[in-house]
Amino acid sequence: MRRFGRMWILALILGGLLLAGGCSFGQNSEKAGEVALPSATRSGGQVVYASLHEPAVLNPYLSDAVSVHEMSRLLFSGLVVSQPDGALQPDLARELPTVSPDGLTVRYLLRTGVTWHDGASFTAEDVRFTWEYIMNSKTQAISREGYDRIRAVETPDPYTVVVKFREIYPDWVSLFKTILPKHLLAGADPNKGAFQRNPIGTGPFRLQEWRMADGLVFAANERYFRGKPKMDTIVYKIVPDETLLIAQAKSGEVDIAPHFGNQAYDQMRSQTNFQVFATPGPIWEQITFNLDHPLFKDLRVRQALALGLDRNLLAQQVLKGTGVAAWADQPAVSWAYVNEGIPPRDLKTAKELLAQAGWLAQNGNMLQKEGKPLAFALTVPSGNKQRELAAQAIVQQWKELGVSVQLQVVDAKNFEQTYRQRPFAAAFFAWVRGVDPDNRLYWHSRFIGQGGLNVAGWRNPQIDALTIQGATTPDMAARKEIYKQIGALMATDVPVIPLYFRCQLDASKNGLNGFKPNPAEGNLWNAWEWTWAAR
Repeated sequence: MRRFGRMWILALILGGLLLAGGCSFGQNSEKAGEVALPSATRSGGQVVYASLHEPAVLNPYLSDAVSVHEMSRLLFSGLVVSQPDGALQPDLARELPTVSPDGLTVRYLLRTGVTWHDGASFTAEDVRFTWEYIMNSKTQAISREGYDRIRAVETPDPYTVVVKFREIYPDWVSLFKTILPKHLLAGADPNKGAFQRNPIGTGPFRLQEWRMADGLVFAANERYFRGKPKMDTIVYKIVPDETLLIAQAKSGEVDIAPHFGNQAYDQMRSQTNFQVFATPGPIWEQITFNLDHPLFKDLRVRQALALGLDRNLLAQQVLKGTGVAAWADQPAVSWAYVNEGIPPRDLKTAKELLAQAGWLAQNGNMLQKEGKPLAFALTVPSGNKQRELAAQAIVQQWKELGVSVQLQVVDAKNFEQTYRQRPFAAAFFAWVRGVDPDNRLYWHSRFIGQGGLNVAGWRNPQIDALTIQGATTPDMAARKEIYKQIGALMATDVPVIPLYFRCQLDASKNGLNGFKPNPAEGNLWNAWEWTWAAR
């Protein structure tokens, strides 16, 4: 299983449809009426964290597997870390970095007194070496995105790092999430050697044992710069089948059951010894209009179709609270997330807009214009029963508006080609978002046609200007305001109908305190502060 990339990615998400609804933010139980009360805690103990996947290596620069991404939070530290709500907090940096007015220089002040697991001192040289390691042509790095925009990494003193970019790179906060030890890797083969399966980091835990096809055991790092973790050990248990994983959670063999599918959601919610978390993630479900289709060239039609949907009702009937309604395209895991309110269904206004466009009821409730019915096909990739059910509900809601929509399910294997060539009238699918809000590839008119990702065909000079401005503005607060404006224009122009962000589903055993699922950083991001309730 692969982790999500930093940039916007076209994701042919064909499994686990979620829809707008009651997805919770942060650490909230999904058990109705339950209120978590403070309790006394005890130090020590062990947490068993289940996973469907066993990694090949533990160096996150050489693998994009979810398991490696998760375990790297135990072993390594980065310069900054994203909290579940997208807010940044310092990690190896002792405070959030400063950015020059031109956006080309980022300065980090590092913590002093930090040591590697082997006792060596961490310094700015390790940060510079990490960049050199990634950019080394011999390193089989999974990606050099962003690091290749850096002109130099300067270390004016042992605890200051100055990163200088060749050009503005808007997603600089995602860089240096793992710092590697120069004293162990300088001059060594960057891809092989004992380090790749038994790394030394500055993180809260160190690898104690790797039992093949069974699990990895991590012991508390007594030298950790935030203080020794409360737990003695974290066991990353390999359970290669989700049915078995859920069974072991029910039997108490595992303490955390992460990333389970919707089919297991009701099962886990029924377990009285577990707390279930539904955390907004980066997968964005939406309906895209082809704005070059004759029907959707009329803005009033698009606006009416958006007003004709009851997204909350869809959530209640199809998703049962495992999604969060989307106002626009920025996910809750991003620091740029904004929710200006989901417009309620308004059939009266929708019908008025359609009447203004010449669509009137002739025979019964179905709308016609010049003897032709208001009808089109909604294209959906195959293989996802929940999405197909949601699409059927959408078709029914539009029927109540007087619009005839045919559901067109296409082979998932061919969907990307269908998507990029834009033969559809309207399509219902998902994208995967990153933490950074840069959305030029999807909304700027430059990327219409020839396989570009602006498949809606949205041509708006103001959007073109705003997407460029958003990607070249250094100040994060100013950028957030820009993307809020883009969201508002999206709601007005309706090139797409935002539906919802899927939730990541996790469960932790009652009595485990501090577990806070984090779709951006991985669920082990704050394992150093987990505790068990006192017996």
